[in-house]
Amino acid sequence: MKLKSFFKNKIFPVDANYYAKGIYMNLLLNNAFSRSAISAATRNIDPVKPETWEFSGFSQNGEDGIIDHLLSGLKEPNKYFIEIGSGNGLENNSSYLAHVKKYTGLQIGIMTL
Repeated sequence: MKLKSFFKNKIFPVDANYYAKGIYMNLLLNNAFSRSAISAATRNIDPVKPETWEFSGFSQNGEDGIIDHLLSGLKEPNKYFIEIGSGNGLENNSSYLAHVKKYTGLQIGIMTL
């Protein structure tokens, strides 16, 4: 038996890739929650300086904090979002809304790992 087929058939079951993706996504989610908690707790917000609003849990460039600050000014948010180009579904601008703020919505993108 060739080494490649041995690993494919004996070591890694058919569904291993599926489970590995799930574990990887859980790891990303846990990292994002940790970053959000630490970043949000340590920021000092100045309403006239947008750079103080920023923190990143799920986003790449501080958009989570900006969105959070802007939401605090809404009286009755509809709690729905749409994001086009959401990547893998976790590292984007609307994941903070979905996972932390419990919004519902639509993410459109291609999942790649």
